[in-house]
Amino acid sequence: MFGRKLSDEEWKTAVSGAADSVRETCHVLETSGKAVEADPITGWTTVAETLSLLNAYEERFRGAKRMYDGAGKPRSLDPMVVTAKRSLDAFFALGQLAFYWGKLHYRDASGGPGQRALLETGFAQKAALTRVRNNGNKFAKNALGAAKAGAAALELLSSQQYRGTGPSLMDLFVNSAGEPGSQLLRQRNAKLSQAAMIGCWCFSRAAILGMVVSGEPDEFIPMVWDPSKIDKFWEHVNEELHRVDTADLPPGAGLAYIRMITEYPQLYGPDVLASAIAGGNLKKGLKKLESLADSSVAVTDARMVWSIDTAMGLSVGIRRPDFVRARLEAEANPDRESWTRAHEAGVDIPAEPHPLSADEQIESVVEICGVFFQEYYPEAKAKLDALTR
Repeated sequence: MFGRKLSDEEWKTAVSGAADSVRETCHVLETSGKAVEADPITGWTTVAETLSLLNAYEERFRGAKRMYDGAGKPRSLDPMVVTAKRSLDAFFALGQLAFYWGKLHYRDASGGPGQRALLETGFAQKAALTRVRNNGNKFAKNALGAAKAGAAALELLSSQQYRGTGPSLMDLFVNSAGEPGSQLLRQRNAKLSQAAMIGCWCFSRAAILGMVVSGEPDEFIPMVWDPSKIDKFWEHVNEELHRVDTADLPPGAGLAYIRMITEYPQLYGPDVLASAIAGGNLKKGLKKLESLADSSVAVTDARMVWSIDTAMGLSVGIRRPDFVRARLEAEANPDRESWTRAHEAGVDIPAEPHPLSADEQIESVVEICGVFFQEYYPEAKAKLDALTR
């Protein structure tokens, strides 16, 4: 089978035999990695038994890698499958480094260098501290990276998209953004700022749909989440609502802005500008921020994030319909004094705001969803019609 191009299901079946070993390795590396990350000098003592068995865990890890290497490659360009494979590639690459540095760190931290780091003074202690800390940091970085990648791959491989004949709900909302969205779907890469803006758009449109169907949402949730893992879905939703509740939102914050500061804080978080110019060099700080905004991300990766944006938007609308309505009302009535000041300060916005009313935004989402459901998901169309009569 090695080197063969397989269908998605064939490839998933071929690599599924390694899933238990991947899951075990993720647990081992995450647990020990966190302990050593917290304290590279003595953290090993809390996971000593695990670290002492790294050779045995590594053997099972290598067996999983042989199984994965022999599975061939998936034929399709389905973003979920492509991302799962990329995550598994990262898991095995980082895992190999984690086991190497983990064994070195355990040997040093539990042996002579560790003793010198704690008991000696002067140069001997400094050298030992540097050695133990260096090995520990490298182990923790690779272990936690491998665990994160492995967990992401397992989640993707176990998920199922909505079983319909058409494109996903995320695709609908990306295309509804007009030329910027449809153009990105045809590209291999996008700027981080572009990907973030599309993700926020998907979140806001899905939140409106969620609000509309909040009375009877069961027909729509499977469009964004595997129905057999609905408990996991609501766990993610609760985490999302907590982030929204604890965010420092201005009174007029719209739905897209909420997603900006909760999901894309590296670009839009409240402390981004302050951090960028913290060194006192405004020009250099802004240049650094601009460079981050222009950094490249693979569209296949962006699509996975947009899918989550869509799922979380739908869920917020379902769980907090009144909140979504209030955000739409806020968008429809912007602070005109603040708007004028921003325009006069050079922000690239019209001289006067021309917002859509809340009802106009809702009607727009219902209209595009109605056309989409009519073509691909007639049962969802019937339910949407019943809820909007």
